[in-house]
Amino acid sequence: IFDKPFDKFEQATERLVSFKMLQAPEARVFGQSGPLKQLDYRYRWEGDATGVQLRFASERLKIQFTPPPQMAKELQSVEREKFRLVIDIDYFSTVTIVKEQLKSDEWIKNAIHMANRDTKQFMKVS
Repeated sequence: IFDKPFDKFEQATERLVSFKMLQAPEARVFGQSGPLKQLDYRYRWEGDATGVQLRFASERLKIQFTPPPQMAKELQSVEREKFRLVIDIDYFSTVTIVKEQLKSDEWIKNAIHMANRDTKQFMKVS
């Protein structure tokens, strides 16, 4: 997963809109109008032996923790939000392989190479 943090959730969504993957209508649709609240794009390809799923999303991560009363003196409450644009790439096998055939170091090296090479083709920023 690659991610880019933003100060506000709307900034992450606006950045994803700038990639122009789809054009959202400005008119009222499905009984709704106004700015987009969240985006999540997914692409999936499958070949004869391998496949990939690519996901672009604006995300809001919220952490809330309240310690139980008996631990309130030792632990503090936590409430935090993070906002980010995420690119998640999942490579997978479409065929059965035995564990002796799996070369994890080569698989990971190849996956990182393809991610660095191909992901930018989706980000035609205006």
